[in-house]
Amino acid sequence: MNVFNKTAILIALAACAAGAQAASTNVYGVADIGYNHTKLGGLSVHSLDSSGKSDSFIGFKAVENMGNGVNAFVTLEAGYNLDTGATADNLFNREASIGVNSGAHTLKAGRLQSLNYAAVKEFDVFGGGNLGVARLSQHTAEYNSNAVGYSLGHGNFTFGAQHVF
Repeated sequence: MNVFNKTAILIALAACAAGAQAASTNVYGVADIGYNHTKLGGLSVHSLDSSGKSDSFIGFKAVENMGNGVNAFVTLEAGYNLDTGATADNLFNREASIGVNSGAHTLKAGRLQSLNYAAVKEFDVFGGGNLGVARLSQHTAEYNSNAVGYSLGHGNFTFGAQHVF
């Protein structure tokens, strides 16, 4: 493990520890499961399927006010299958990031939602769910690992840049 990885792990652990005492800690997510009945000829199949309209996930976000309008935050989101309880290979397979924001400026690093996916899902009638255009596009990665992102909000617009290592 190189020095950069050790430093990143220490920063993430410190952020989690700070988040446990943060002024604002939120737990959020989606639990989506559906019952399916398929009849094909004389064969009838009943099943429960996870993530029918949208992906099931649980998320944690902690925000700490650092003073002078500056906030530090950590976001951890884990996707799972509600019917089996299984997760992907990585525990926090959705977003796992640490960042800082001040007014309209936000800087964050880690596993981030891609800018393409974020832009497409904003205009998707299904909000980026499994039935939406954002999910059907084969050219849109949903999340980028080892990324650094910057965004600037200005009125009703948000401008962003992201670099993936």
